[in-house]
Amino acid sequence: MKRAKDKLVLLILLGFSFLAMAQEQKPLWIDPDIRNMLFPSEKFYSGYAVITLSDKETFEEAENRAKQKALGELSDRVRITINSKKISEIIGIGGTNIEEQIFSKYNAVIQTESQTEIIGSKVETYYAKKNREVHTFVHVNKNELADYYVAFISLNIKQLETVLQVASQLESDNEKNKARKHYQEAIETLAKVEYAQEMLITINPYINPRILQKEESATFRQNIIQSLTRLVHTIYIFVKSVESNFDKPTTILASQVKSVLAMFWSTQV
Repeated sequence: MKRAKDKLVLLILLGFSFLAMAQEQKPLWIDPDIRNMLFPSEKFYSGYAVITLSDKETFEEAENRAKQKALGELSDRVRITINSKKISEIIGIGGTNIEEQIFSKYNAVIQTESQTEIIGSKVETYYAKKNREVHTFVHVNKNELADYYVAFISLNIKQLETVLQVASQLESDNEKNKARKHYQEAIETLAKVEYAQEMLITINPYINPRILQKEESATFRQNIIQSLTRLVHTIYIFVKSVESNFDKPTTILASQVKSVLAMFWSTQV
């Protein structure tokens, strides 16, 4: 019964607004009541802004200013600002130098992600010449946004698994420096995954934990921290050689030297 009444009210409002706005060719979303009915907060995140075109700016500049203001309002409604305390809880800072380095890198990635424009947001603009006003309306469907982050998490969890497998193999092959670079690369990917997880929880607090894949990301996090901590205390030996075999570049001797040195250090432990 209530839904029927709501639909009737919406139709009446749409009818009157359409007649009134048709004369000025205004979009329906200009009216706040209609905007809220067409884009309810249960299904959409939205932002709205209206600015006056100044004498010192072009229409394009004013349009961009209105767009940024509307996007800022939308972002404030959906964005997770993960502060230092939150990040500390996430990655388990223990106070060691390596963990502080990881924390710093993780924090930088999170801050970058938090300032990125919301994926899938649609921007609509209307210019009222009479008042020199630029109206901008930005909206994004919650279900579409959630679908994006679910796919993003799944893809990057797989990438993390591959990167960490390569890093582990490089470490086993005594390519310590290359292994460390792979683990450091994994930090950035993991930070983006955990940011996406927080976004999903914001959109749907009751989302299935399996979809979030939090256990997987937590395991990867511990792996990265432990591996980088281990590698920072490792002795690094750099072997540089210029070799050729029948005028073709090769690294046969360098590889053999590395192998011998690795065997030597393993016997000293």
